Amino acid sequence: IRQQRMDEADAILEKAAELQPNHPELSWWRGRQALRANDAQGALSYFEAGLTNDAASLNLLTGAGIAKDLLHQHDAAQVLYLRALSLNPSRDLTAARTNLAMSFLLTNEPKQAVKVLRPVAKKEGIPPVVRHNLALAYGLLGKHTQAKRLLNGELSEQERADSIARL
Repeated sequence: IRQQRMDEADAILEKAAELQPNHPELSWWRGRQALRANDAQGALSYFEAGLTNDAASLNLLTGAGIAKDLLHQHDAAQVLYLRALSLNPSRDLTAARTNLAMSFLLTNEPKQAVKVLRPVAKKEGIPPVVRHNLALAYGLLGKHTQAKRLLNGELSEQERADSIARL
């Protein structure tokens, strides 16, 4: 997968599934591949299968949340993200929080998105998507000054406005 040789990766994952069909990490990798192929329902099936054997898996819970969001089942996605956060407090939860916040944005709950992202955005070395999503939430709340301050030249005013319009 890292070498972008997807056909070979898929064949190896299929063989691994024959050998260890209930391995949670294998379910996660297969779900990731399904997401890459824009098969949200297939991905969800893999993630849910993995969760039967590792119900607290941060990766599987987050993956299932992403699949649910892609299937427009945002409330169910949010439950999965919140479970991932509560069951994995000692892990790096930046990705799960970012996905939860985007799910809140998709259900027109920008205040909730701000609550989730504001503490994360203060940390050093966070991915730009955290600041972008927080800026988007502020924009939806009409707090354009905060949004612009967060982006600090990363996006033009037109790109920021386009992002708000798309959402």
